[in-house]
Amino acid sequence: MSSSKSQTSGAALERRLDERLAAWLREAALLPGEDAEAYAAIEAAVRDCLAPADGLAEMWVADIAALTWEIARAQRMRSELIKAGEGEGAGEIFRLFRLKDAPYAAAAWAGNEPGDRALILEYAAEAGLGRDAFITQTVIEFYPQVEALDRHIESLRARRLKFLGWVEQPTRGGARLDGGPKRRRIQPTA
Repeated sequence: MSSSKSQTSGAALERRLDERLAAWLREAALLPGEDAEAYAAIEAAVRDCLAPADGLAEMWVADIAALTWEIARAQRMRSELIKAGEGEGAGEIFRLFRLKDAPYAAAAWAGNEPGDRALILEYAAEAGLGRDAFITQTVIEFYPQVEALDRHIESLRARRLKFLGWVEQPTRGGARLDGGPKRRRIQPTA
């Protein structure tokens, strides 16, 4: 077997292994029901930016993509928590401001009926309040959970930034993900 044929088949095998590894890492990052295409788009953007040259670099790409995905997931969780609790926030605003139909407000807002919500917003507007008051009160009502998610998001962002800075550093041989010259180290902003 010629040397060039052996190198070609070795490179093809390495590409297939890298593809299988990438697929396995992608599958590990997703929870049931999550959008695999959206995750693949994030992964492709990271891959385009870092241009991995081998399987090890592909794992770095997967780690950064997974951290980015986890940040987006935590942000969605925070948003869903606030949306789900808005009924309680609306009810508490109505109680605090002694607006009419306070007991009705929480149930009606949670019922998500456009007519009911419009009526509640109309009552709130009469008191000089808008929807932001409901969101603010919801955050207050669920502060420990919202704060925990905020800390989690910040932690994930810090890990990603630290990891990106580490990836930018050359290895002992001066190699980078793409085998090219060292890029500028990414510095966290204070």
